[in-house]
Amino acid sequence: PVINNVAELPPTERARLQTALADSVAAGARLRALQDPQAARRMLSAARSLLTQQQSLVDAARTLPQPQLDAARADLEGGALSAVARELDDATKKDPQNPDITALRLELENAMQISKRTYAAYVDDISTAEAREQQQFDARHARIVALWRDNPDFHRLRIRTQRKSECHDALAGYGARSGGTCYDLVAGRKGPEMVVVPAGIGLDKAYAIGKYEVSVDEFNYFCEQSRQCSVRSGVEQRLPVTEISVTEAEEYARWLSQEASRQNGHRIVYRLPSAAEWHHAALADGQQPEQQFNCRVLSAGQVIAGHTLINTRSGKQNGWGLANYAGNARELVRSGQSLAARGGAYSDPLTECGSELGETHSGEADALTGFRLVRELS
Repeated sequence: PVINNVAELPPTERARLQTALADSVAAGARLRALQDPQAARRMLSAARSLLTQQQSLVDAARTLPQPQLDAARADLEGGALSAVARELDDATKKDPQNPDITALRLELENAMQISKRTYAAYVDDISTAEAREQQQFDARHARIVALWRDNPDFHRLRIRTQRKSECHDALAGYGARSGGTCYDLVAGRKGPEMVVVPAGIGLDKAYAIGKYEVSVDEFNYFCEQSRQCSVRSGVEQRLPVTEISVTEAEEYARWLSQEASRQNGHRIVYRLPSAAEWHHAALADGQQPEQQFNCRVLSAGQVIAGHTLINTRSGKQNGWGLANYAGNARELVRSGQSLAARGGAYSDPLTECGSELGETHSGEADALTGFRLVRELS
């Protein structure tokens, strides 16, 4: 009734009475807080929903004990940012209009952004810098963890700094970024460029996979060095290699493994991806590019796209850095004891090309099938 009567008064008188009422409620809440802080907070919350823009209510709310916000502030200072987010979510449910919660959330968001930028810079430096002393990286890692000590992603990386651009799980998910790829030295030159894929459902460890399909040039280098096959001449070197059997693809993977292990001083394994690994890498947690794949497009009965194979490095990449996983050359994968070809080829309709397209494969050489490799992480 009081509020209804006040609303009928002239503006000046109404404002004076609302201020007086807010002051009275604020004083009452302070007294109530001595016996029951929770009840005092509820009283102020209700009053603030009716008497908006009353500074006395805001000031009173700030003077009340706020154990949850006090804990959140302590966690923020201690770098437990995930805990702060949970505490603020709980506090918001109890007091959605509390300005202290809003202010603390802004501080949290700023701290998270600083932490993420620091982490991203660290990953970039790992992938581009020359090998450094392990203790220097450990000290830097410790400082990063202290910024957000309950972030599991920050904790899980402790870098063994042996060589520039070596593949390691700290690069997981960064393959689309500058400096986010990796490679091994193989027989005196750079091996296939790889991206590191985070673990997923049914895949309990991160792994590296070729950013691009294996090219004619890369396969020819294997033939030259190993003398296990004939160099393909008269073929554009940057196209995906096709017309090879699964046996030849796996011989290439074994040779890469042997040469990379010898040159890098520890065991490295390359192999064909499993169907699950290929599919997980292609999906990239939903981070898909525009559908500009090298697949067949018809207009008025004429082929206007998807004429032939194109450069392995053409086209857009997904959020984890994989390119040409749909269309161009379909790709060999292991599916249990059998083989499949995934992603579709340039001759498949654009409406069907993609990570879900696949068919069984005999393992024999054909003009439409190529491959990319997985590199296991130590």
